[in-house]
Amino acid sequence: MSTRLRNLIETRFGLLVAVFFVVGLLTPGLERAPDFVISIAIASIIFFACFRIDPKNLGETSAAKLSAYYIARFIALPIALFYLSELLTPSLSNGVLLLALMPAGVMSPAMTGLAGGNAAISLGIVLVSSLLCPFVTPIVFSLLIDTSVHIDPFGLFVSLSCVVFIPIALHLPFRKESATRSWIDKNNTLSTMLLLGISVALVAAKQRDILKYEPGIVLTQLLALFVMFAVFYVIPWLTLRRFHIRSRIACTLSSGANNSLLGLGVALLHFSPEIGLFMVLSEVPWLGGLSIFQNFIRKQNFSTPLPRDLS
Repeated sequence: MSTRLRNLIETRFGLLVAVFFVVGLLTPGLERAPDFVISIAIASIIFFACFRIDPKNLGETSAAKLSAYYIARFIALPIALFYLSELLTPSLSNGVLLLALMPAGVMSPAMTGLAGGNAAISLGIVLVSSLLCPFVTPIVFSLLIDTSVHIDPFGLFVSLSCVVFIPIALHLPFRKESATRSWIDKNNTLSTMLLLGISVALVAAKQRDILKYEPGIVLTQLLALFVMFAVFYVIPWLTLRRFHIRSRIACTLSSGANNSLLGLGVALLHFSPEIGLFMVLSEVPWLGGLSIFQNFIRKQNFSTPLPRDLS
């Protein structure tokens, strides 16, 4: 592949997602692909992302403050959003809870670094939220969801564990193998983008009927999703205003740039088609929220740092 085409793919993230989404809608027969193919693609994304992580940087982060952030963002906030959704949009409450429980995105440390945030804090949030997600998600669902709604907590645990833990374990032998590591370092971003595109295309194909015949559902879900992602960005940004700006950026991006694709794969295996649609549509405000926040940071004047930090 030419360098020019590679750079085009790597720098046009939003355009790539949109193109694959349209391909999924228009390609006949794609909806017959097994659901587990999407989970394999997501696990592969996590595999490649593991090579971006340097565990040595974790020593820069306060365990107590990191734990407090995790509880607030990945347990308390999802529960609060679930009950709010039960009042306003009950049909989406399971999707709201699932999306809010998903861990920080594996690419958020890199995004944090580019935005001038503390990448070590973002890395800590990614590792803690990802490792706990397979345990916390089934527990929260078993406690909150009405027994008349059939959701298998153990099935959730198995699916999440396979997608999270297996790629982490598989990448370890290759970290110090020079030839493989060199190829992965060179093609990491490109491979991740293509795997993301494949996942989006497959999900779009599987949700084709709802997208085609029930536009009201799409609009309602998009509205709810934009509100959700606004909450993901605004709450950590405002509540951490007394902390160092680099910590605020890291925590805000780790909240908003979550691993929605992981939830998408789980939704197809364990939830209704409507919740599957909700998860695939989450990519729209995911991209929009990230772009808006990055533009917001670029326009700010943070020449006078605040005294406190999470590290």
